[in-house]
Amino acid sequence: MASVQSSTATLLANPFAGQNIGHLRLAVVGDSGVGKTSFAREFIVTLPEVLSHDWEPVNPLKSKKNATKDSDKDQDKDTENNDEDNDNNNNKEDEEKEEQENEDGEDDDDYDYPRTETLTEKFSSTMMEIPWDNMEADDEVPARNLVFLDTPGYGSVIDARTNFDLFMSYVRQAFEEKHSRISPFMEVSNNELMRSLVTGVGAHKFIDVCFYMILHRLKPIDVEYMRLISEKANVVPIIAKVDTQSVQDVQDLKVSVLKTLKEQGVSIYTFRIEYDRLVHMAETGQTGGPPFAVSMVDPKPISDDPDDQITFKHPESELPLLRKLVLETQITNIRQFTVKKFINWRTKHLARQQQQQPSTMQHSHANGYFQHSQQQAQQQYQPQVVR
Repeated sequence: MASVQSSTATLLANPFAGQNIGHLRLAVVGDSGVGKTSFAREFIVTLPEVLSHDWEPVNPLKSKKNATKDSDKDQDKDTENNDEDNDNNNNKEDEEKEEQENEDGEDDDDYDYPRTETLTEKFSSTMMEIPWDNMEADDEVPARNLVFLDTPGYGSVIDARTNFDLFMSYVRQAFEEKHSRISPFMEVSNNELMRSLVTGVGAHKFIDVCFYMILHRLKPIDVEYMRLISEKANVVPIIAKVDTQSVQDVQDLKVSVLKTLKEQGVSIYTFRIEYDRLVHMAETGQTGGPPFAVSMVDPKPISDDPDDQITFKHPESELPLLRKLVLETQITNIRQFTVKKFINWRTKHLARQQQQQPSTMQHSHANGYFQHSQQQAQQQYQPQVVR
């Protein structure tokens, strides 16, 4: 069961911390082993406004292994007839097993966190509220207003479309659910929908921002996946694990991603920056727009050992900047673009329904005419039989 961590000190220092964030839904997608879970956790857990969250502790697998080893050691110490040679052999076997498990893992993220096998919603709270199911209650509870959807990587299955369809079904169902709650007997304008849904009070369950993780290169499957997602969510490309890449490599990758997506006609959320300006920023090494370079690893301290020094300079992580843009400066604009995508989807959905109705009516009229002709024929035939 996921543990819950609370920050009472933050709440007492500022009871309105995170109130302006409101309700927001985020998602992270991409290939397997690119650090999606680590990114989502770091995005939320290190946010000062978070009062509580249900993310697992850091390195749960390591902690479990260490706890098991400590327990075994304590039992060995309490045993009177303990063979020292057997203990040494057991310790060597444990170390060999641990080394083998480290070699079998794809990366540190797979070792620190269990592989995400299905869609997983993680809830966090940046504010307190009175529970909706008990409005007479005096005590406020965590609002669970910040939702992060963790998704399985498309490389974890043979057919990548399996996980594609899983995520897109989640996004589509949110649209369909909201559409079903709009009365078909009332004509609702797009402006009315915009005013009612662009709020931070949880008026819908749409994905507001979808972070797409890219590692080392942009693959054709990434382009097609982002194309599908961009129709229903704001896509923000993220270059992952930049601590393993040089500044020039990341800069070149940013330019390549932007130019490729533009050539392929894939829409991304630009944070109100013109696309040509984004390309220029990437070419000149400026930060402030997508793709964002992100690393979840603390900077390695400088070592005096020449053999232990990094031979290249990696870029700094843009996670703090990204988080500020999403949760503060651009949050209203993000919500507006999210609702626009729903309105566009709903307009097309209603148009398809209207196109299907005439054909359905014609089919029903044809059936009615056929049944009426049969009834007339039977009426004409029955008197002849009686006679």
